[in-house]
Amino acid sequence: EEHYEVAFQQMDLILALRDIRSVQYLLLLALYCLRSPRNPGAWTLAGLAVRQCIELGIHRRLKKPEVTLDRELLLHIFWSSYYLDRGISVALGRAGNLL
Repeated sequence: EEHYEVAFQQMDLILALRDIRSVQYLLLLALYCLRSPRNPGAWTLAGLAVRQCIELGIHRRLKKPEVTLDRELLLHIFWSSYYLDRGISVALGRAGNLL
């Protein structure tokens, strides 16, 4: 609980970074909220993570696919965000955040 509170207090600072760290941050908060319901909820946080991925262009296919560790990490983060958002949306009976 204490770790969540400290992390949540830093939300504005971390989201202002607008990079992959903010996506990871949102995913971790969403996963915590699955176990312990909080406001904003997991559905909101997962949706923010997916939208942040799209803003960063992580979802786009490269014309010349490069297989690098960094690119694979970005793809894993995007698909984790996407499936978490879909799973939460189905469980709650809500539309997905990307619709």
